[in-house]
Amino acid sequence: MSHFTNMSPTNEVGKPLNSHGPVRCLYHSAIGVDVHAQLLVCCFQKHLPETNQLLSEQAQFGTSNSQIKQFVDWVSSHKPEIILMESTGVYWMSPYEALESAGFTSQQLAVVNARDIKAAYGRKSDKADARRLTEFARMNSFKRSFVPSRDIRTARLIARRLHHATQDCTRESNRMQKLLSCSGTRISSVFSSFKGKAAQKIINSFLDDSYPEFIACVRSNCSRLRATFTDIVDAFRQLNTPTFKELLLEQRKSWRQAMERRDRLEALLRIQMKPYKKTVDQLCAIPGVKELAALKILSEIGTDLSSFRSSEAFCSWIGICCGNNESAGKAKKSGTPKGNNYLRAYLTEVGQAIALVKTYTTVLRKVFQAFKERRGHNRAVVAIAHKIARIIYTMIKNSIAYVEISSPTLEKIRLKKLRASINNAKEVGISLQKLSVVKDSTGEILSDT
Repeated sequence: MSHFTNMSPTNEVGKPLNSHGPVRCLYHSAIGVDVHAQLLVCCFQKHLPETNQLLSEQAQFGTSNSQIKQFVDWVSSHKPEIILMESTGVYWMSPYEALESAGFTSQQLAVVNARDIKAAYGRKSDKADARRLTEFARMNSFKRSFVPSRDIRTARLIARRLHHATQDCTRESNRMQKLLSCSGTRISSVFSSFKGKAAQKIINSFLDDSYPEFIACVRSNCSRLRATFTDIVDAFRQLNTPTFKELLLEQRKSWRQAMERRDRLEALLRIQMKPYKKTVDQLCAIPGVKELAALKILSEIGTDLSSFRSSEAFCSWIGICCGNNESAGKAKKSGTPKGNNYLRAYLTEVGQAIALVKTYTTVLRKVFQAFKERRGHNRAVVAIAHKIARIIYTMIKNSIAYVEISSPTLEKIRLKKLRASINNAKEVGISLQKLSVVKDSTGEILSDT
């Protein structure tokens, strides 16, 4: 049930506005919504320029379907120019979508991170928070959170659950391997990976079949493994007890269920992102970005990036750039800022994929190697993820395809290291005589010793 206060022409302390008038605001009317799990606390304010008065009204609503409908009706009756609400977990989504269905546009609806408008300690209440949200909204003194379209928000939910399901698969497989090692058997001594095809056939035969069938399975598959027939049979002898078999069967069931759940979510994500296949194909042209990675990246950002003024702002929202920590003119050490943890994880995975490429056939691989030789592997992964984020922003914002261009970054780094090595050698009485550093492709002399 909602509770309303009387609308009255007063300011926030209950007194008439002074002769100088209120602070100049961008919007004459606004509604602030303090969002909770089971409560929506709202405040409406409207400035009347002809009488220089501020009308104010507050109301509270529950979060059931019928009460959210009452909330939407109350908001619609006041016709605010802007509505501002906190992005509290996932609780903001149902009232946001209800207002969206009622006809409010993305320009009228704004979501803000609670940390940006947090009240001082000891001066916090639900009504005060709602009123402060309204004042921030009227003055346009807030930073909008990025809210994609509704179908992208649905795809985002699927992709995030897929991300967790993939992590669950990894956990379950690690538990399986740990359980296999608990008896003293080192499966890694006979299988390079117990998840391989031959290894899985042997393990499943050991768990499901009788001993003769298990021996026959080992004979037919041991030629594909680095261990001999005797080594494999000996490794499984320690596990041939009813208790361990029962534990392994239970763990295998959990592992298979996790993989089935992951596969279902992946299929669901592909169906949800079908309308964006063209953009997905464009992202797949970036080296290191596979189809599934492109689907997950696009599920976080969609195809409308007009909310970000530049690629730098986009990377800052992700949290994949350098942070700032400066005080009294001194810059202190700081890591990457807080941002979209899921998108940062997807881009980091792409960066790790680029790091695994053995040859320098692409520009991104060369740039990664240059970063790695200067700052180390981990920083290079983050740096290349940042570069990929800027590429994706440019591609989607300008509707252009990825084009591979040459970059002399790695050549410059290694030439600089070569010159430094030659100079350092001279310090201990070693020098190179009559030699030049030449670029093989053009024959250009880059440096003389």
